[in-house]
Amino acid sequence: MTYTPKRVQRRRTRGWKMPLCGCGCGKPAWYVGRPTRWGNPAIIGQRMPYQLHSGGGKARPYIWDAAQAVEWYTDWITGVVRLANGKNARQAPTVEDIRATLGGHDLACYCPPDQPCHADVLLALANPEDGQQ
Repeated sequence: MTYTPKRVQRRRTRGWKMPLCGCGCGKPAWYVGRPTRWGNPAIIGQRMPYQLHSGGGKARPYIWDAAQAVEWYTDWITGVVRLANGKNARQAPTVEDIRATLGGHDLACYCPPDQPCHADVLLALANPEDGQQ
């Protein structure tokens, strides 16, 4: 039987500790929040400067909710859009990096479990089902 990685909700409550990854590696679940290279740069309530990968002009969509932030993150990770805030624009991690580093591990973020979260996108990319690449 193989382990199916899951999303863990990280908390800021006193005494809370990151649970160990369920894969058996003996390390805590991977935190994939905003300060990490895996974090979602789309912030609810702000505009995101981006360019379509095809080179079409810049746009600044307003991110209204978690679902829209996750949709934007999916487009960023898969190369549909890229950040357009100059030469220092953050580069999205590649699917290969995601699979090599996060594959098989539990991922943690502050998003509530019943809400859309970019960690779900990372879990799907890091752990493709049989036959999917």
